[in-house]
Amino acid sequence: MCHTAVRELPAVDAAAITLHGTGLLSHHLAVSSPLARRAEELQRAVGQGPSLTAFRTEEPVAVPVVDHAGSAWPLFTDAACRIGVSAAFAYPLRTATATLGTLTLYRTHQGTRPTRPPALGRTCAEIATLVLLADRDTDIIEQLRATADADDINTTIGILAAARHTSTDDAAAWLHATAETTGRPLADIARDILTRYGHTPRDRP
Repeated sequence: MCHTAVRELPAVDAAAITLHGTGLLSHHLAVSSPLARRAEELQRAVGQGPSLTAFRTEEPVAVPVVDHAGSAWPLFTDAACRIGVSAAFAYPLRTATATLGTLTLYRTHQGTRPTRPPALGRTCAEIATLVLLADRDTDIIEQLRATADADDINTTIGILAAARHTSTDDAAAWLHATAETTGRPLADIARDILTRYGHTPRDRP
C-alpha cells in the first residue's frame, strides 16, 4: 500500500502506515523507504508531529511546508528538515468505532512542487483501513489488538495510581497480581476497571 501510494500519487516521495496507541506507543506497520521510517520514529521520539496529531484529533493534517510549521511542532520540524522532509500529509485510519493509526505521505523536495495535499490521499487512507481489517486472522489484526490492549492497561495503571495514591509500579504490580489470582486476561481486568471509573476502553478489532 505504501509503495502504491508513492507510485500512484503525484509528488509523493515516501509513505508510512503506523498503528498508534496512547502516549508514545506506536508500531510502524509499513514504510516505503528508510526516510519514511525515520520521519515516523522522529515523531515517536519527540512526542509531536503530523502523524501523532492526525491520530489524536482523528482529522487529516496537512503540512505543505514543514519548515513553516515550527510553532506547532518545533522539535519535529527541525529534525524533519534535517533528514530531508519538506512536506507531510497525515490521514487517520478510522473505522466506525475507533482510530487505528495513520497513513502519512511525505515529500522530500519543495521547489515548484504543489503545496496542496494529494487529491487521492484520503482515498488511500480509506483503502489502507479496509486492507488492515480485511482478514481478521492476520498478524496485522493481532498487532492492532495488542496496541488496544496496551493502551487500556497503561491507562488503567495511571488511574489506579492516582486513585490509590501510589506509584505506577505498585499499581502495575496490583493489576498483574489480580490477573494471576483470577486467571483472567490482564486487558479484560483493565477494561473492567476503566468502565468502573467512567472511561471508555479502546475497541478491539
